[in-house]
Formats: sequence, C-alpha cells, structure tokens
Amino acid sequence: MTIILLLLFTIPLVAIGIFASYTDIKEGIIPNKLILPGFLWGLFLYSFLFLYNTFFLQSEALFEYLFSAFFNGVMAILAGYLIWKLTFWSAGDGKLFAL
Repeated sequence: MTIILLLLFTIPLVAIGIFASYTDIKEGIIPNKLILPGFLWGLFLYSFLFLYNTFFLQSEALFEYLFSAFFNGVMAILAGYLIWKLTFWSAGDGKLFAL
C-alpha cells in the first residue's frame, strides 16, 4: 500500500512540475489552470487517507502524519504568500511552492 500512495502523490506532482517548468521557461508564467488540479488532487488524496484511517485503520500514527502534512501545507502556503508579497517571487512561483 505504501508504494501505491507514493506513486499517487509523486506521479502527478512530477507531471505538474514538468509542465510548470515548460510554461515558465517558454511563456514566463505558471498558469492557475496548472496549479488547481494539483491542489484538488492533493486534497482528494489526503481526504481519502483521513476517511480510510477513521473508518478502517484507526491508527494514531496516521492521524499524526495527516496533522503534520496539513500543518506543513499551511506553512508552505504562508511562506509562498510572504515571499510573493516581499516581491522575491512571482505569484505563480509561490503557488507552485505551496503545491
């Protein structure tokens, strides 16, 4: 099951990273239509993990992992926003970092 989860997280992230790099180099922007599916996919996977753990596994370790992942995501969004506001990055770079 662990390798399946790793693939479910990694393959879409690598694909989005490749497309984002291509559009950033070619056009100079990272479009929102590229970032939104990544956020939705991550939200779906973490929601599935939470529900699966709640109703089937009931493992404390997985709850701690999900809390840590949620906290890490919030911190990444805040850091990306702050770096964008300080004009070190463009908005697309901040969103891609949060993803």
